[in-house]
Amino acid sequence: MDAFFASDFKEAPQFTYSYPEEQVTKAFKDNSEVCFDYLPEARRIMDKVRHSPGGVDAFMKTMYGEEKVSSEELRDLVADYLKEHNVEDKVEIRIVEGMLSAANVVKPSPDKKYIVNIAKGMISKPIIHSICDHEVGTHLLRMMNDEHQVWHGFRDRYKLANPWTTEEGFATLNT
Repeated sequence: MDAFFASDFKEAPQFTYSYPEEQVTKAFKDNSEVCFDYLPEARRIMDKVRHSPGGVDAFMKTMYGEEKVSSEELRDLVADYLKEHNVEDKVEIRIVEGMLSAANVVKPSPDKKYIVNIAKGMISKPIIHSICDHEVGTHLLRMMNDEHQVWHGFRDRYKLANPWTTEEGFATLNT
């Protein structure tokens, strides 16, 4: 990482993973297939945003609004959302510095609670319910449901694909 920082972020960072090299290689291979089928549509959308009146800034203002809420307010909303779904006792909510997204869901190990991480800082108010629908209503509930399925921990044995591709698409629709 020293070379990455010393190069003023021009040299690609080199990471050392805590998993065996063959497991890391397989994970990258399994998750690195890029589909370009929708690239023309994505370009059309991006061009439309760039050329809309006021440009990207006006679009973002319209899309996300100017009103913000604190990470503590989002935490409280997530807690209420968990209660509505009767899973509050299975989840810990943390406010975390330096996140790249507003929130995410993880389960550190089979014997631990799920964790909903929330980015420390201000978050656009119009999207906070969508964050709950996306992270809790899709990712968390799918993860919890998966633990009750015969294939849990044995997806390869049942020739099941990685659920993340389909799930992320569904989570986006559920946002």
